[in-house]
Amino acid sequence: MSTLKARSEGPAEIIRHVLFGYFSQKTGLLVHLEDSHLTRIQTNGGDAVYWETTINSFLDDYRPVEGIMIAHSGRSVVTLFRFGETAMSPTKTRMEDAWTIEEVAFNVPGLFLNEFLKKPYGDDERPKAFQSVALIIGVTGIVGNSLAEILPLSDTPGGPWKVYGVARRPRLAWNADHPVEYIQCDVLDEKDVVSKLSPLTDVTHIFYVTWADRSNEIENCEVNGAMLRNVLTAVIPNAADLRHICLQTGLKHYVGPFEAIGKIQAHEPPFEEDLPRLDYPNFYYTLEDILFEESAKKDGLTWSVHRPGTIFGFSPSSRMNIVGTLCVYAAICKYENKPLKFPGSKAGWNSLKVASDADLIAEQQIWAAVDPYGKNEVFNISDGDVYKWKHLWRILAEQFEVEYEEFDEREERVSLGEMMKDKGPVWDQIVRENGLVPTKLEEVGVWWVADVTLGFGDALDSMNKSKEHGFLGFRNTKKSFVSWIDKGKAYKIVP
Repeated sequence: MSTLKARSEGPAEIIRHVLFGYFSQKTGLLVHLEDSHLTRIQTNGGDAVYWETTINSFLDDYRPVEGIMIAHSGRSVVTLFRFGETAMSPTKTRMEDAWTIEEVAFNVPGLFLNEFLKKPYGDDERPKAFQSVALIIGVTGIVGNSLAEILPLSDTPGGPWKVYGVARRPRLAWNADHPVEYIQCDVLDEKDVVSKLSPLTDVTHIFYVTWADRSNEIENCEVNGAMLRNVLTAVIPNAADLRHICLQTGLKHYVGPFEAIGKIQAHEPPFEEDLPRLDYPNFYYTLEDILFEESAKKDGLTWSVHRPGTIFGFSPSSRMNIVGTLCVYAAICKYENKPLKFPGSKAGWNSLKVASDADLIAEQQIWAAVDPYGKNEVFNISDGDVYKWKHLWRILAEQFEVEYEEFDEREERVSLGEMMKDKGPVWDQIVRENGLVPTKLEEVGVWWVADVTLGFGDALDSMNKSKEHGFLGFRNTKKSFVSWIDKGKAYKIVP
C-alpha cells in the first residue's frame, strides 16, 4: 500500500494494481500479460471518480536474437472503465491494435539493432551443425504452419533442426517469417517433384501434412496417392540419412469421407486406433498403404500416422480452416448488425466433440519422429478434453462483440455457403475499412467445411494409446479456440 501511495500524485490515488503473466507450457515464454490499475480521483466538488485501466497484451511471435528470445509481434487491448460520478452513467472504452517490433531499441549485451530484421536466418546465423533436417510437405497448411514455427526453436526435441518447407503456391506474407527454406513445388507433378526434391539429400525426417480435394473419393484416392508416392520415390532413394516419415490423416478414417456420411455405418465413438477399415474408398487408407510400401524399401526407415479431429489453427490459405472461416462469418454479422446464427444442425449444436490444436498436432508428430516409442505406430491426436459448439458459439460472439442466437430447431436450416454466397463485396468493404491484409471472401471462408463440421454429431476419439506410449501433451479447447482467433486478428486477416 505504501508503494501505491508513493506512485500516486495530487488528487489521483492508485488504490489497486494487479499484474498477471501467463506463460506457454511448451516454451516457457510469456504469451499474455494483463496489467490493471484502479485509480481514484477526488474532484473539486467532493465526488470520487474511479478509473480502471486494463491493458491486455498478447505476444504472438518471438524471435531468437543472439540466443535471446525477443517478442516480435502481438496484439494489445486497452479497456478504460470510468464510474463513480453521481450525475453520469459509467462509461467503458475499448481500444485494440496489433503491433510489430521491427528493431530492438534497448540495450542487451551482445544484441545489435541490425540483427533484428524481418528476414529468414542468414547463413552466418545458423547453428554450426544440424542434428535433424525436416522436409514439411504442405508448409502453408494449418499444421504445416505450426511445424514451421516449432521445429526451428532451440529447445525442440531432435534439434537443432534445418527445415525445408514445400507448398504449391508462392510464399505468402504471413508464412514468410519462419526460418524455413521455402520450395515452391506442385507435388502432383512428378517432374517438378523430381527436379526440386531429389537434390535434398540431407533430409532426415518427412512431415507429410497436405492433401488435395477432388469431386469424389475415387479421385481423391488417385490424386492424393500420386502426391505422396511422388514425394517418397523422389526423397527416399536420395536421402541416405532419412530416418522417419510422419503422415497426417484424420478421424474420417473411422467415419468415412464426407460423401459417405449417412450412407455407410461408421464406427461408434470413442474411436481407437486399432478399429478396422470401413468398406468404402478412403484416401486415408490409400496414403497409409503407400507409406507402408515405400518405407519398407529402406532398412531402418520408420513411420508414424497421426489422426487429428477438427483442427483449430492458423492458415488463411487452408482448405480446412474452420476457426478462420467462423471468424469471417462473425465479422460479416457484426458489420451488417445481424445476430450470429448457428448454421449447423441440432446434433452439431449439442453433441460432444474433440478438437485438435494445430500446435499440439505438430508437437506429437515431432515427438513420434524422434522418440523410439512413437515409431511405426498410429496415433489419434486431440486436445484431451471435449467441447460443444453451443459453448464455443458464445465465445466466438464475444470475441467479435456481436449478438448471437441459440440454435432453434423450429427454424429452417440455411447453410453457411448459401448465406455467404453474395457477401464478397461486404468482405471487401470490411477489409478496406479495417486495414486488413487484402483477401477475397472465397480465399478465407471455406463454407462447405464449416457446414459439414457444424452439422456433424458425436465425434470422440481415445488418447489412451498416445499417453501410454509417452506423449502427454494436451490443450484446453476453449483457450485454444480463442488463441487462434487472436492470431487471425494479430496478423490482420480478420478485424
